[in-house]
Amino acid sequence: PSTATNPVLSCLSPRDIVAFSLSSRHNYDEAQSYNRHAYSIDNLLSPRYFTIEETIMFRTVQALTGAVISGSTALQLFARVRWRESDLDVYVQHSTGYLMAIFFVTIGYSFQPTARQGTSISDAYDQFHVDEVYDDGRGFACVLNFQRGTSKVQLVTAKYSPFDVILNFHSTVVMNIITADEAFCFYPLATFEESVSLIAFTDIGPDREQARVKYLRRGWTLINADGSVWNSRNRSDIASLSPFRLSKPRHIGDRFSWTIKL
Repeated sequence: PSTATNPVLSCLSPRDIVAFSLSSRHNYDEAQSYNRHAYSIDNLLSPRYFTIEETIMFRTVQALTGAVISGSTALQLFARVRWRESDLDVYVQHSTGYLMAIFFVTIGYSFQPTARQGTSISDAYDQFHVDEVYDDGRGFACVLNFQRGTSKVQLVTAKYSPFDVILNFHSTVVMNIITADEAFCFYPLATFEESVSLIAFTDIGPDREQARVKYLRRGWTLINADGSVWNSRNRSDIASLSPFRLSKPRHIGDRFSWTIKL
């Protein structure tokens, strides 16, 4: 029965689960049953951030605005883990994102302005036109923080496209997105089979240092563009760059991506 198989499948890598599913019709059915539960968007978002009903509404607003979930929350879906300290990170184009901000307030989240933001959502949302406080070359427009109880949501708006921001994350381990109906992992072989993350943004700063250390502690090896291992005292530590398919033209949902239908 699936109840007996699930603990075994939960210990396997995605590639090993596929291999298991191909071994027999019975095992295929077992793997499909496990996948439906393990990669469920409802299980990811509810009850931590939303009720089931709110999750349905959130995905509708996602479809209307083109918003995507990314960062550690999207990684948790693919990794089949839950980290207590993570917030829900939502990325959306600035021109459509105000609707998403209003949605969070409507379901009971309170806006938490920073010291540099206006106290109302509308003021904070329009602030980037006069004071681009978040612009560091990565495409940010504004960042709005919301909280309901212990649940925290960060809404990041992009000047042009959320992907301008996502593709400038600190490293590839967090380059994953969840849309209204699909989830995409950009570097599945590197992230989940080799447990390596390529540093993609080389600016030095406390925030980036902290982010890299966080994923180092979560089990990933971070590597520099030349293959050298980041933060290693042994200069002979070199990792292969082949899992990243750097020589291949890439697009979201290509054959090197991992796509999950939600």
